[in-house]
Amino acid sequence: MGGATLLLLTTALLATQAQAQRTSIKFISGPEVVTDLGKTVNLVCKVENGKEYPIVWMKKSEDGDSKPLSTGKNLVMDNTSKWTLSYETVNKEIVNTLTINTVDEQDSALYLCEVMVGINDKVTEQVEVKVRTPVRLEDSSTRELTVVEGGEASLDCAASGFPAPAVVWTRVDGAIMNNGKRSFSGPSLRFASVERSDRGDYQCVASNNVGPPVNMTVPLTVRYGPRISVPRPRVQQALGYDVVMQCTVDSYPTSAIDWIRDGEVLANSGRVTVTHFNTGLTSTRTSLKIRGVTEADLGRYECHANNAHGEHLQGVELDSTRIPIPEAAFGTAHYPALLTPCLLAVAAALLVL
Repeated sequence: MGGATLLLLTTALLATQAQAQRTSIKFISGPEVVTDLGKTVNLVCKVENGKEYPIVWMKKSEDGDSKPLSTGKNLVMDNTSKWTLSYETVNKEIVNTLTINTVDEQDSALYLCEVMVGINDKVTEQVEVKVRTPVRLEDSSTRELTVVEGGEASLDCAASGFPAPAVVWTRVDGAIMNNGKRSFSGPSLRFASVERSDRGDYQCVASNNVGPPVNMTVPLTVRYGPRISVPRPRVQQALGYDVVMQCTVDSYPTSAIDWIRDGEVLANSGRVTVTHFNTGLTSTRTSLKIRGVTEADLGRYECHANNAHGEHLQGVELDSTRIPIPEAAFGTAHYPALLTPCLLAVAAALLVL
C-alpha cells in the first residue's frame, strides 16, 4: 500500500471519529415552559460529547439584555437561593439542569443552553419560560378624555399579564355604543368622528383567568356647539293676556343665550322676563314671558345661543287669537305636563266656536 493511500485512509478515519464525537445538544426542555407564580421550574439541557467543553446557561430578557447564570458546574449569580444547578454525566451525555426557585414575573424570559466548542464557535438551544400573571392596568391607559365633536378619539385600556388579557368595553349607562352594539372587544375603543351622543362614562374590564378581573371607568367629555329645539314654533295669545315662549338649548360647555326681537336683545323689564333653567349637564330651557300682550308685541322672536364651538338660532312666531290661552298650555312648570295637551285641545275647540 502506497504512502498516499495510507494518508487518505488515515484522514478518512480521523474524520469519521471526529464526526462520531461531534458535540450536540440532544434535548432541552420546552420549547416553551409555562408556570405559575411561586412555583419551581427545572430547565434540562442534555449535551452529547460535551465533557471537554464548558456548558453555559444564559438568560435573555425581553429588552434583549443577556446575562450568564452558570458556567460548567458552577452558578455565577449572586442570588444563589434563587437558582440551583445540577450537573450529571451519564455515559457520553451530560445532563445540565437549571432550577428556578419561587418563580416570579421577572423570570419570564428566554433561556439559552450554550456549549462553547471554540473561541467563536458554540452549540445553542433555547427554551422560553412564561409565567402566568394576573391582569395589571398600565399607566398608558386612558384615565379621562375630552374631545371636540367631529374629532377622532381613542380610549385605551392597556392591560398586561399572561395569558394576554381579554378586554371588553361597555357604557356605564348601558346605552348602545358607537359600533351599534352594547359592548366592544379590544384594548382600544376608537371613534372616527365623535358625536355628542358619545359623551358619557365607559368601562373596560380586563381578564385572563389568573386572579380577578380588573376594571376601569373612563369619562369621555365631548365639547360641542349649541343645538336649539323649539317645542312650539308658533305661539298664540289673546291681546292683554300673558304669553310664554320657550326653547331648549343642548350644548357643552353651557351657551350664552339671548332672546332677540328686530335685532335687539331683550332684557328683563316691567313686562318682559327672560329665565334660564338647567335641565341637565348639557341642557338648558329658556323662557321669554311677555305680560299683557299688545299688537306691537306680535311677530317673530329669535332664540339665540353660542359658545366656543359655534352658535345656533331658532325663531318663534307670536300671533294673536280671540280666545285667551291658559299659561299652562305654553309648557311652563306651573302645571303638570300631562295637562298641556288637554288645555291645547280645549283652546282649539274654543277657537272654533
